[in-house]
Amino acid sequence: MQRIFGKFLNVFAKSLMAGSIGVLAFTINANATTSKAPTKILAAPIAPLEGLSPYATDQNNKVALKFIKRTGITKNLSLLVLQDVKNRRQIKDAIALYGMPKVQETVVDAIKAAHKIYAPRWNQLMAEIYVEHFTATELASIMAKREASPFFPRLLDLQDTISKAVHARGDQMVASARVDVMDQVTSILPTKSQASLGR
Repeated sequence: MQRIFGKFLNVFAKSLMAGSIGVLAFTINANATTSKAPTKILAAPIAPLEGLSPYATDQNNKVALKFIKRTGITKNLSLLVLQDVKNRRQIKDAIALYGMPKVQETVVDAIKAAHKIYAPRWNQLMAEIYVEHFTATELASIMAKREASPFFPRLLDLQDTISKAVHARGDQMVASARVDVMDQVTSILPTKSQASLGR
């Protein structure tokens, strides 16, 4: 089953990550886990970081948002949701009932739909995290020069720090998106396990 889902992840990642810079994107840990609470869209907007970082200016925020989109970091919400969803019993049961192609198509469609809902807030959160560490000039340099940028080594050095911030501040959003995805998938591909396991 793990081997099958490894292929599933690769197919999904390729479909979503086309055109991204790749190595610049926040790396997903294969064993990443997400919080189990809460289960619906967050009621409160993400709090701005204005005043909390010397880098948090309007210009830096604009460039950081561009950086998040251009490098493909925006897609990592979908990949984190997939990491969570793919191991759920309902999905495994659905594969047994409906076959891998049908389940893959349904899960991908559900994740793409959830991404459209959550992407604006996810992108803003990611931008705020990067703005805590980089100026607009530095992010622009990384976008333009990639590995040749003098700021690229610092980007790599900060990946653990950024990863921890993403999980600390983004797991709630991932959990909410995951619930939306599972609701859509189980409504289309019902299984016996969904009644007992819920989400």
